[in-house]
Amino acid sequence: MDSALGRGEAPTLAALADAVVTCAQAAGHERLALVGNSFGAQVVVEAALRHPERVESIVLLGPTADPAARSLVVQAIRWLRNAPDEHLSVLPIMTRDLLDVGPPRAARLLRVMLADRIEHKLGGVTCPALVVRGGRDRVVPAGWAERAARHLPRAELAVVEGYAHMAHYSGPLAVAPVIRDFLRAHASNPSA
Repeated sequence: MDSALGRGEAPTLAALADAVVTCAQAAGHERLALVGNSFGAQVVVEAALRHPERVESIVLLGPTADPAARSLVVQAIRWLRNAPDEHLSVLPIMTRDLLDVGPPRAARLLRVMLADRIEHKLGGVTCPALVVRGGRDRVVPAGWAERAARHLPRAELAVVEGYAHMAHYSGPLAVAPVIRDFLRAHASNPSA
């Protein structure tokens, strides 16, 4: 996949979205429900826009980037304020992810994230969408999560109290039922 995404370069959002759909198709999945956290939410939105015939629903967990925080400095401050509310065991995972990608490529991906104007794209998403925000998420303020849900034509908003930006990691037993209920309600084959 590195060759398709450009080894050593930051892939475009379109390339990331296409890679997600291509991988799912290679695994035998024609219709997709996509879930993305943080920057992954932007990838999921792009996939829904580029492949509406395949993406039947999306879940945006802590969607970045808030238009009011589209700078590295503001993002860093929000992450630092958020860190005390995250489960400490996520730190080695995030460190390993950074090492796997490499700091230079991670920095380029961060620029891709900050350059993406997700707020201008949300209105074009035609499938059902769920925006999930941890009640203590300082990376994604309540106002941005609410605006993101309002911009999506067929969206719901769920707030999972007691968790921060990585709510799916710190509180999987609280987050999973919210996502499961949404996906069941919007599945093209509800009996599956």
